[in-house]
Amino acid sequence: MLFDKMIGTIQERGLIKARGKQRTDSTHVLAAIRDLNRYELVHETLRNALESLVTVAPAWVRTIAQPEWPERYSRHLFNFNSPKTDKERDKLARIIGSDGFALLASIDEATKNGLGWLDNIPAVVILREVWQQQYTQPPEPPRFLEQNEQVPGAERIASPHDKDARFSTKRSTEWTGYKVHFSETVTSQNNYKVRVVGPPMEDKSWQARESGFDKSYFKIDWVAKVDTCPNGMKTKSWRTDTTDTSLAVFKPSDCHKCRYREICVRGLTPAGQPMARHLTLKPQAEH
Repeated sequence: MLFDKMIGTIQERGLIKARGKQRTDSTHVLAAIRDLNRYELVHETLRNALESLVTVAPAWVRTIAQPEWPERYSRHLFNFNSPKTDKERDKLARIIGSDGFALLASIDEATKNGLGWLDNIPAVVILREVWQQQYTQPPEPPRFLEQNEQVPGAERIASPHDKDARFSTKRSTEWTGYKVHFSETVTSQNNYKVRVVGPPMEDKSWQARESGFDKSYFKIDWVAKVDTCPNGMKTKSWRTDTTDTSLAVFKPSDCHKCRYREICVRGLTPAGQPMARHLTLKPQAEH
């Protein structure tokens, strides 16, 4: 019942037609964040949480902060200032994990003493989620989870500064951000002001693939409805159907004796005669 109601509403707004087809596709949207490796992610998540806590509860932070924290988390971690060997990086990951769990334990203790609002600070919420996604949990010593122990990449937080951004892939494209879905119809641009950005669909004809005479070589007179081929011959007919798609056809005799035939038209008619070139044309604006 809900689906039928939805379809009815969409039809009333002219977005789909009865028995019609429409293509729904997704495109990638980059998040306005810096790409972080795993070490940078946990370091930045903890640094961001501490920064937020210092802003709203400085006195409380002074009572629970470890002496090393100001130096360890006062600046961002980048590749150039991070450990260079696997052993050193593993040690750093365990230290950051321990510091994060210590901070979360202090927040849990503060909650029992009437400071439950600390656990609702967005940066703290993200810290708790990232530590669940990245580390083994107490009482086990903290270590990075193996790949098969982690939640899928599409569910993992990629940056503490944008909780909804996710690592995504589409065929050969990889990015951190979002997928946005568009339903495309031939009237999207005119009726709904959907601005299409990017190259049009490639010409899949054999003429285009083999450097022959594809549609771009033909001169189209949209007013007179006449096409002129690269050899100067004009179409014998032009028919337009109910979808405003036109079929422009050249004379068989012109095509049969043309010196450019091999790079323009191939094949035989059902009667065994050489095919004449024809062009299928979308409305002028779409073409």
